[in-house]
Amino acid sequence: MRTMNAAIRTLASDAHDAIVRHLTSLSAEDRFLRFGAVLDNDAIWRYTATIDFGRDKVFGVFEEERLVGVAHLRREWRRDSAWAGISVAPGSRCRGYGYALMCVAALEARRCERRRLALPGLAENHIMLHLARKAGLSVIGELGRSGAYVLLGEPEAVPQRAPAGRRARSLLVGLLLPIFGFDMALMIAASAACDSCKAPQVTAAVR
Repeated sequence: MRTMNAAIRTLASDAHDAIVRHLTSLSAEDRFLRFGAVLDNDAIWRYTATIDFGRDKVFGVFEEERLVGVAHLRREWRRDSAWAGISVAPGSRCRGYGYALMCVAALEARRCERRRLALPGLAENHIMLHLARKAGLSVIGELGRSGAYVLLGEPEAVPQRAPAGRRARSLLVGLLLPIFGFDMALMIAASAACDSCKAPQVTAAVR
């Protein structure tokens, strides 16, 4: 089995072009699920130009130095809410990256004392709904057809009789991320990836 070196990094303005390449490579359906609307390339350029890397938080997943996943968290979207857009390149899915990005975005929103997280496209994005619930988040209200809020409670605790396999590893991400950081989140999330996919072995690092 081939080893895949993967890392989650906090992105700065010098990653702008890589973010544009990632987002414009998404299909029309993926763009709708990512933004809550189908954006053309010009609209994506305008969106990325509005990212304030000093105020917002942007996280990226890299495989062999190639950006394959992005989470953009707007912490000052509303008084008690943050906004997050998350996407993973088609060829890099089912490896736990989306789940790790969801956990990182939720943790950062909690740190900023936000109670809710708005996710565009969530109403139609069954995979993202699954990841949000697996991360211990509860869907509390829809934003029309284009999105929904999730409640940012504390990470779900491990029950007295811990479940086996993928579910147990999923619980550990929320519990250990605040202690060990991005690298632990990515390693555990990768080990909890979709059972139907044969993901490569992942070596995680944070830079």
